[in-house]
Amino acid sequence: MGCLKKTNDAARFQAYGRYRGAAFRVTDDVKTALIQHKALLESGEMKIYGTIFKEDLIAGYIGTMDEHMLSLGNIHLKEGKLPDSAEEIAMESSLMAYMGIPFHIGERVVFEVESIDSTTGQTVKKEQEYYLSGILQSYTEYWDTDGALLCGAIISDDTAKTEQMCHLFFDSIHQNEEEMQELKELFSVRSDVRLM
Repeated sequence: MGCLKKTNDAARFQAYGRYRGAAFRVTDDVKTALIQHKALLESGEMKIYGTIFKEDLIAGYIGTMDEHMLSLGNIHLKEGKLPDSAEEIAMESSLMAYMGIPFHIGERVVFEVESIDSTTGQTVKKEQEYYLSGILQSYTEYWDTDGALLCGAIISDDTAKTEQMCHLFFDSIHQNEEEMQELKELFSVRSDVRLM
């Protein structure tokens, strides 16, 4: 039985990382309360800034992830580096394939992004241009988030526009659903918390 559990744990880590729960579409007050909760060992943040289009179809989402999110989610680069300037982007290989983007670091990447204009607050769709700095392993198609959006394209923080939503992924001292009930009750009223 112990060997099977270790095998299952290893497979889960490879596919989903080591986070034990996620709070989707969190507000600032929920984020603060969750980060300060005594049961949390670590939390990582993913912010969605816009929707990527291929012609008139939604192809994916663009945003940022902090280093804790990358670590908790076991999200890593297949090639290249994470973006560190406003002109760079790292993308999932599956999103690149769907968009027809060549798998070459330094490649010019152009697509339409729908986002919220920071000055007017209006939703706008406009062409964005980046240079590919890194190719990420694909993860968005495998994670079950009950419809919460995940970013398949990562930009640097200094590129970021007006945030559309924020998700927190976390590791906890709790080991099972029953022990995590306190966190679920605390946050499920004010945000969509999912325990993994």
